[in-house]
Amino acid sequence: MPKLQLYCSVLSPYARKVRIVLAEKQIPHEFIEISASAPGSPVPKINPLGKVPVMVVDDETVLYDSGVIAEYLDMLVPAPSLLPAGGMERVLVRRWDALGQGICDAAVAIAHERNRSVEAQRSPELMAKQRIKVENGLAAADRDIGDREWCYGNALSLGDISLVMAMGWVTQRLPEIEWHRNLPRLAAYRARLEERASFRATANPNLTAALAALK
Repeated sequence: MPKLQLYCSVLSPYARKVRIVLAEKQIPHEFIEISASAPGSPVPKINPLGKVPVMVVDDETVLYDSGVIAEYLDMLVPAPSLLPAGGMERVLVRRWDALGQGICDAAVAIAHERNRSVEAQRSPELMAKQRIKVENGLAAADRDIGDREWCYGNALSLGDISLVMAMGWVTQRLPEIEWHRNLPRLAAYRARLEERASFRATANPNLTAALAALK
């Protein structure tokens, strides 16, 4: 097994995605809690994009972003498989992964815009546009999952991990988007997966409190 170092913040939804994969596969690794923007942070020197999560393999190979890291980990430890080996099955799971990633990207963009120190610099138009992406993405997930247990196939996949990661971020950071009230099937799917050991182990306290408030 190669030496794995994961640089990330427990507050990062993308880092949580990777941490869930590590937990599901029980892969030994060194967890290095770090903010990419903290003074003296090594992240910009490791990842040219200056973002977390970033993984260093055997002190030399650097992997980013979360999707690439997750794919590497799935290849490193094939069971339990989170990505089909190939063909249209793999494409469809990656599409679910892209949906979850896109929802989260839009939600993070809203949070970043709100956090601008000067209110006049905030763009209501940008936030409204990103909110539409969040709401449309969640509605599509609800429609396509329906009453199924998993987003694709008969077991947990990277698509499920990415989607639940995104829903957790929206629930925690954008509580005014009360998607769970309009999409009860999707909310039940999310609540069930959040009880899974790997999800519980990687949820930060603020997310845990936000999820409890919805019960």
